[in-house]
Amino acid sequence: MKGFKIIALLAVLMGLFVGNARASEIIASADVVDAPTVVGLGVAMIPDYVGSDDYKAVPLPFFKYTFNNSQRYIKLSGPELSLNLLNHPNLYFGPVVRFYGSRDDDIEDDVVKKMRKIDAGLAAGAFVTFEVKEADPRNKINFTFKFLADVSDSYSGYSLDFDASLWRKVAERWDAFVGAGTTYADDDYMDTYFGVNNSNRGSATVLELPNFSAGSGIRDVRVQAGAIYYYDKNWLFGGMVRAQALLGDAEDSPVVDGRGDSNQMTVAIFAAYRW
Repeated sequence: MKGFKIIALLAVLMGLFVGNARASEIIASADVVDAPTVVGLGVAMIPDYVGSDDYKAVPLPFFKYTFNNSQRYIKLSGPELSLNLLNHPNLYFGPVVRFYGSRDDDIEDDVVKKMRKIDAGLAAGAFVTFEVKEADPRNKINFTFKFLADVSDSYSGYSLDFDASLWRKVAERWDAFVGAGTTYADDDYMDTYFGVNNSNRGSATVLELPNFSAGSGIRDVRVQAGAIYYYDKNWLFGGMVRAQALLGDAEDSPVVDGRGDSNQMTVAIFAAYRW
């Protein structure tokens, strides 16, 4: 019965995000709450699509359940669901699935919306995290590597994420955290989201969106910072901001350089209940 309840809760929370998201990424709030089990909901302002200078508000559900007498857990962070298979205090490893949204005629930009639709779908792969905690577990640092490949045939490529985060207890009821990361993407991913050619231009003209071939490389670098306030032993509230700079062909793409902005911002606030 407990397993069924967990699955039902995950489905509801995932539905909140999938029903509203078009962007492929969002800040992972479950990663900033140190508790065996936590459920939360927030709201985030994110770019309309990767490279857009328009923003939209989306719900930010998150959930983490740690299995009894174990370090193994299942975690939902916005569009991403992961399962840690290792019973180890510092090393986590397992499968990960990420929902990515569509880019279609529902976006704000009058020219990019003319392009051929990029369907929503799923990317699947694996993650590995190495975490070091001090005597007070609220003081910690971790490093996470993820491999994700498209399994829905929308972009048919893969990406590699690397992120590092540092948490510090700054007062009895306050934690602060900072982080940095980068993403490498292959030719198929980059050309789908940042390339422009006769087959994907749609009704946009060459003057509006000139031809551009996007190749593999470092897609972006990013930094984030935030804080958590522990209201009591169960309830907490937090907020965070992330700055992201698109690089290389992602930055030079007409979809970004001509119609959007290579400097991306994400802001989120959330509330959570832990036990």
